[in-house]
Amino acid sequence: MIQIRAVVIYSHDGRHRVVPFEPGRVNIISGDSRTGKSAILGVIDYCFGAKEIDVPEGKVRRNVAWFGLLLETGRGQAFVARQLPNGDGKSNEAIYVQTDNTVAIPAANVLRQTTNRDGLRALLASWVRIPRHPATQSALIWPGIPRPSGHLFHGHPAGQSERSDAGVALLV
Repeated sequence: MIQIRAVVIYSHDGRHRVVPFEPGRVNIISGDSRTGKSAILGVIDYCFGAKEIDVPEGKVRRNVAWFGLLLETGRGQAFVARQLPNGDGKSNEAIYVQTDNTVAIPAANVLRQTTNRDGLRALLASWVRIPRHPATQSALIWPGIPRPSGHLFHGHPAGQSERSDAGVALLV
């Protein structure tokens, strides 16, 4: 299992801002309108190896050089950072990864490319012990678990909920 301990945003001048999370708990992000709350999901997706960045053009993209995640893995901690695309680009292959029992959030001048998207996806799969299915190129699959229908939440009749211990499929 991977849990996010912090989202880190690095500016072009080397400063960084940390948004801490409490692992194993519901974390609520609140703040004024147009301050980047919605961008957090795009940041997380991008740092987990999304093909393209899903953070809207604007204040966040103009002022940020790298996005990072401090993660808790089954093997210790990891810090993953991904450089923002240049100009109007949609992606950047420059990804920095550091792992150890405990990892401190690095200074901006330490960030450099240590891997790419393929390397990152392989690391993520090893951290959660997901085998790659040979028939797919872009999906990480648990054998025996049905593919998701494209909906995050599924409604059930009469307001009943369904508890599932099957897990969640991670598509990258």
